Amino acid sequence: MEILKHNCIGINDIMYDIDQNNPDEKPYIKVFYTSADDIIIAGMVADRGVYWLSVTDAKDENTIREIFDHVSGTGPRKYTNIQAAIANTYYTDEQLKLFHFSLPATADDIFAYYRKIKDSLGSAGEFGRFAEIQKLNCLIPKKPNYWPNQKFRCIHAHYAENNDVIIVGFADNNYIFWLSVTKMDDYETNHLIVEYLSMIEPAEFGSGSAALDKTQYTYEQFRWLYYTTITSAEDITELYQQAKSKSGGTREDQNKIISKLQKYMSALSKYGNPVENYHKNYDIFRDIWSLKYLRCSDNPKIRELFHQLELLSSGIYNTYMTECR
Repeated sequence: MEILKHNCIGINDIMYDIDQNNPDEKPYIKVFYTSADDIIIAGMVADRGVYWLSVTDAKDENTIREIFDHVSGTGPRKYTNIQAAIANTYYTDEQLKLFHFSLPATADDIFAYYRKIKDSLGSAGEFGRFAEIQKLNCLIPKKPNYWPNQKFRCIHAHYAENNDVIIVGFADNNYIFWLSVTKMDDYETNHLIVEYLSMIEPAEFGSGSAALDKTQYTYEQFRWLYYTTITSAEDITELYQQAKSKSGGTREDQNKIISKLQKYMSALSKYGNPVENYHKNYDIFRDIWSLKYLRCSDNPKIRELFHQLELLSSGIYNTYMTECR
């Protein structure tokens, strides 16, 4: 078949049998988008095995469609390591880790994602209306050690003093692609920010602490703010109000919360073996983690008590982990 000439797996590459009964070795297609406008289609097995790898110019849509149809219709029985296959091209395995990628269900998904990347990078088309909004991003770009997996991407709203909301676009646990400080009631600006973050394919990443250096907030302040995951600008105020409503209504409700927190403080303040201390109080830790909405209570005593509990819990956990190591 003519299409087979596009497969970069060489005759000298070591091949391994696919375990047809192992669900972790179920074949799938992963597509990488290079900075040189090449489309790398990989027929994958697990995380680093390939039964197909080809490099095609993004403008050659017909060939890309033919390759996708062939690879998706193939029932592979053997695979090689992706490092071996990519070495047969003019790209390296290290470069591959830093390319945009997607898991398309159709060839049309490849082209749609490619256009989205190009529009995001150039602020073209509909992205042009976000030109002013982009100036609010405090991100300090830093070359990542890998390309963050888009399935971990999310947007958080962190609530600070003076009606400030810090909107953060998280690429994953290690990298962010956006950090801005706006007013919680500036609906128009926040709407554009959330819409923009929901549309783009991030191309630059950095650390939250570096971005915060461009704001009035320190990382230490930031890490203790109440936050929630948002999907719309409406969430910013609505979810905040929901959290505040749970953090103490009547004076009686607030007194109950204070009493509960004081009991937890007393229990956690009893020192002993770090491992035993952690396991003995695990249910308390779980409850504390579920009460993070108390960070935004209107009652300063509740806020301060809860903050002290979080510090105490964090110290116990760190001591426990040190002991375990």
